[in-house]
Amino acid sequence: DTVTILGGNSIVNLQSNSLIVDAALTGSQISVGVNSTIFGGTGSTVNFTGSTGTIVGTVGDTISAAGDLSVYHGVNQSISVSGALSFISGTGNTSINAGSGTIWGANDLNATVDTAGRALFTANQPKTTGDQYIDASSSKGTLEAWTGAGNNTIIGTSGSDHFVFGTQFADSNGDSFATVTGGSGAANTFGVLAGHNGGDITITDFGSAAGNMFFMYNYRPADADKAIQDLLATATVTGGNTTLQLDNNMKVTFLGVTDLKASNIVIS
Repeated sequence: DTVTILGGNSIVNLQSNSLIVDAALTGSQISVGVNSTIFGGTGSTVNFTGSTGTIVGTVGDTISAAGDLSVYHGVNQSISVSGALSFISGTGNTSINAGSGTIWGANDLNATVDTAGRALFTANQPKTTGDQYIDASSSKGTLEAWTGAGNNTIIGTSGSDHFVFGTQFADSNGDSFATVTGGSGAANTFGVLAGHNGGDITITDFGSAAGNMFFMYNYRPADADKAIQDLLATATVTGGNTTLQLDNNMKVTFLGVTDLKASNIVIS
């Protein structure tokens, strides 16, 4: 079935393999079955009752899904998915609740994320160099976050999270300015891969969870212990914070840390 909504304030209930174009400027109530796709929508309430679905380019929609869902683009969305969510290039104030999720960022994305399992955030859409904000502090799962160019603010979960800074992505390269909070629960890992971009990284709570580690992977030093000591030799302590100078013109500041140790660092 294919339906185009023009007038808004409609009630539409369709079964599987449906296609809806929601061109109205006021919201409707929409329900579709498995393997259905919806384009557009402004302020609509949408329910996917099947195991898979796709929605593209909504504005202010409230979206729920009983299974897995792919969400492309869109602004200011509220999303609740029982299964796996793929969220691609959405922007604006966004609420995400899902079983698990993969979030490809976009300029001016401001998202709260709550997943039962793992959430993956990558700031890597082409030409994405603006501000992005991810708050997973209320999540019951864990977060893996890869920062990119521009200003990224990321708040992790109370679980064991993983943060990778300044990653180079095609068509979205540039210095990375990231402020990251790992959370005070399980131990977290923070760090870079060889070949990373430059930038200025701030870790707000490195000392708050026992076992937190800073890593530099794919460097393959001949002497890892010496490489760690060389890195620590770049440290400056100012105002109760420690800053390390990495290669490629990146610096990392550990707020509230004055005694960064070799045991906190892995270079491999």
